[in-house]
Amino acid sequence: MVELPFEVIWKRRQEFPLLRDIDRYTVTYFSYFQMRDLWMELAELAQSLEGDMRDTLEALIERAQTGSEEPHTYLVFLGD
Repeated sequence: MVELPFEVIWKRRQEFPLLRDIDRYTVTYFSYFQMRDLWMELAELAQSLEGDMRDTLEALIERAQTGSEEPHTYLVFLGD
């Protein structure tokens, strides 16, 4: 399990309206309808990161891209 870079997301929260709503302490769901915008935010965030975190976000972007094409699909972030 990987923790998202919440400090970076919070500093740039105006740019990431979906990512900023991920609650690090509870479960957050994104529907297939939201995933297109979500993966665009993840791609923007990934550009500012390096190493393992960037690789992890790129894998997450792939899942969000695939999920955005399939109705009744959800991307779930598990909190603390």
